[in-house]
Amino acid sequence: MSKYNWKKISTRKTYIHSRFNIIEDRVIRPDGAKGIYNFVSVMPAVIVLPVTDKKEIMLIRQYRYPVRKYSWELPGGSSDGKALLPAAKRELWEETGYEAAQWNKLGSFQMLGGISNGVEHVYIARKLKKVKQAGLPDEAIVAVRAFNLKTIAQMIRDKKIRDAQTISALMLGFMHLGLRL
Repeated sequence: MSKYNWKKISTRKTYIHSRFNIIEDRVIRPDGAKGIYNFVSVMPAVIVLPVTDKKEIMLIRQYRYPVRKYSWELPGGSSDGKALLPAAKRELWEETGYEAAQWNKLGSFQMLGGISNGVEHVYIARKLKKVKQAGLPDEAIVAVRAFNLKTIAQMIRDKKIRDAQTISALMLGFMHLGLRL
């Protein structure tokens, strides 16, 4: 066994939920010791970077129960096991009330790689058009607002944007747009 390899002996689901499963793997660690590694298994997720004609980025403000705080974030969510681009379009529509005529995939990143197998796929959406009222009743979205890039950078510095997935997707977006913080 290579000095950095893990070997899985067995696996089982210890908790099953519609949004995630808790997995328990019996493993042999890189040092040769036997152990148990638990992690959260989730479906791929999408996050959308909606860019207005004024080159502003739309964020949503919603209540996040686990941290008991309101959070400025990019729209996004689970793919629900469906194709990624349709999931991104659905999330933009559900959470902001907008549709986009132009879509491009910017990339992807791991979410919490030490405790989850989750991957977030980032899409940029342009040529936006408002088609309905924002948010679903169960989403607790209280605002949808466009911010210029300088303001977003300041919101990150001021810890007004604290969501790691949003910050990671914004970084991909800034690089795609050729911007520096």
